Amino acid sequence: MTSLCLIVRLSSLLGRLEERKEELIAVLRCPDPRNNSKVQKALKQLGLKEKDYVLTTAFGASLSVQITGPWFQQAIRLLGIKEVLIINHRDCKAFQDRFGADEYQDHMDCLLDAKKWFGTIFPRLTTRLFIMPDDGQGNLIAKLQEIEEEPEQTKE
Repeated sequence: MTSLCLIVRLSSLLGRLEERKEELIAVLRCPDPRNNSKVQKALKQLGLKEKDYVLTTAFGASLSVQITGPWFQQAIRLLGIKEVLIINHRDCKAFQDRFGADEYQDHMDCLLDAKKWFGTIFPRLTTRLFIMPDDGQGNLIAKLQEIEEEPEQTKE
């Protein structure tokens, strides 16, 4: 089902590509319906317009990067994508299913692994990482927290 959905999206995106000359940004987010309007609002806060990005979904977002990898490889080449934004969100059922809980460190680890994966396959691609917080009651807040890479440990 996911593969078919991605193929259908890719063909509709190729039609859009013919109309565009600018570079697109790929946005990967979880398909949790609580995200729909909040992700779009948060992207506007980053200064992005709908025409600037291609919105893609995969359960757990960063958790699914290696599964959706072949689609991304094709989309990046065909659509001329130069930047990927990966948006995880708190209170994620995919993270709860995979890790038994929705812990912040699990999000950090998966986001950083996803960035490493993209960097290995596409070294010129910019990858930005985000977490959408919740209010502790399972209500997502339309504000993205950007994740920077963890500083390397200093050797003593």
